[in-house]
Amino acid sequence: MWAVVLSSAFPLRRGRDRSVLVAAALMATSFTVTVPGVYRAIDEVTGWPNVADLVKHTLFVLAVTALWAGIGTALGVRAVPRAVLRVAPVVVVAAQTAAFLAIDQGDVTTTAFMPAHGDQPAAAIYSIAHFAYFGAGMAATGTACLRSGLTSMPTALRGGVLVLLAGCGASVATAVLLVVRDLVRLAGATSTADALERAYAPMLLVSVVLVALGLALPRLLAAAARRRLARELPGLTERLEGLRSRAVGRAASQRLPRGAALPGGGATPLDALHRLVVEVRDALFLDPTLVPTDDEGKALERAERLVGRLELL
Repeated sequence: MWAVVLSSAFPLRRGRDRSVLVAAALMATSFTVTVPGVYRAIDEVTGWPNVADLVKHTLFVLAVTALWAGIGTALGVRAVPRAVLRVAPVVVVAAQTAAFLAIDQGDVTTTAFMPAHGDQPAAAIYSIAHFAYFGAGMAATGTACLRSGLTSMPTALRGGVLVLLAGCGASVATAVLLVVRDLVRLAGATSTADALERAYAPMLLVSVVLVALGLALPRLLAAAARRRLARELPGLTERLEGLRSRAVGRAASQRLPRGAALPGGGATPLDALHRLVVEVRDALFLDPTLVPTDDEGKALERAERLVGRLELL
C-alpha cells in the first residue's frame, strides 16, 4: 500500500490536487495500524484495549472521503456532493465510535477484533457503518464514471476512467463482502464469516490499487504521448517554415503581426508549431494561388492533428 503512496507522490507539482495522495497515505496508515506489533503498541500507549481498531477505521473513513474528492477533481464532476463530503464522514465516525463504545470488550486486546466480538449487534453496527459508507460512495463514483462521456474522451483519459470504473466495482464488491460477513457472523455462522474475512484484505488492496492506477494512468499515458509525439515537431516545423517563407516572399503584406511569425521567449515547441500552423493557414486563405506541395500538405495536416492531440492530453 505504501508503494501506491509513493507512485501517487511523484511527480509532485505545485498546484496539483493532492487528494489522492492524502487518501493513499491515510489508507496505508490504516493498513499499518493492523500490523500486530503496531496495534498492540497503540493499545499499550493509550491504555485503551482495541482502540487501535477504532483508529484504523477512522483513518479508513477519512481516506475514502479524500479519495472521493480526488476522483471528483480528476473527472471534473462531483460523484459525491460537496455537502456530503463535509457532513457524512463526521456522522459515520460518530456512529462507529458510539457503537465501538457499546461493545462489551473486557480488558483484552485482540488483533482479530471482529472474529472476537462480531457476535454482538453493536460490533456489527460498528463495522457496517464505515463499509456501507465506502460502498455507497464508490457506487456513486462508478455511476459518475459511466455518465462522464467515455466515448468522447481522449484515449489516455478513457483508459484511466475504465480502470477507475473497475476499481469502483471491486470496491463495491469488497463493501458488500464485509457487510455480509458481519451479518453472517452476527447470525452465528462463524466458519462462513471467517472464510469471508480471509478474502477481505486482498480484495480491498486490489480495489485501492485499481482506483489509484485509474487516476494515475491518464497522467502517465499523456506524458508518454507527449514525449513520443514531440519528437516529430522539429521535422514538421522545418517543412512548414519553408511553406511560410514562400508565402511571405510572394506577398509581404500577408504577414501576421510582428511576434507571431517566430516563437520567442519561453514558447514551447508545441506553441511554435501551433502558431506556425495558424500562420500558414492564414496565408493559404489570403492567397488562393498559393498551393502547398504534396509533402507540405501532408506536413500541415499532420501538424494540425498533432497539435489537437497534444492539447487534449
